Amino acid sequence: TANSIFIKNELLEETHHKKKILLIYNGVEIPNIKNYNSTSLLKKFNLNNRDIHICKIANFIPYKGHLVLLESFYQSSLLNKNLKLILIGEDRNNYKSIIIKKIDELKLNNKVLFFENTVNINEIFVFQAYLYL
Repeated sequence: TANSIFIKNELLEETHHKKKILLIYNGVEIPNIKNYNSTSLLKKFNLNNRDIHICKIANFIPYKGHLVLLESFYQSSLLNKNLKLILIGEDRNNYKSIIIKKIDELKLNNKVLFFENTVNINEIFVFQAYLYL
């Protein structure tokens, strides 16, 4: 089972079992923003609306590109001190420790926030939407 055409094509290349590969898109339902309170979300996540938040929702696995993102984020944060990076995901094979090491190396400790995989993703979507209304 693949969740994108890219992954489906990779699986086809690896296995050549066209009939055994199923594509199911990974989708999310956009929540109704009126059901949430922006002030309580800011407080809950210990964030403020003066910062620019970039959010990546992906398990901590090498091929998800967290280290490349951190390098890019570092360069961008030199241009804008109000940037914050939110990382949400499940740690796989202790890869989060490698990400944390990179954060330390780039001195981004006060710029990168980890939220547990159990966080309500709808709240993150709504929080992002409030910031740009």
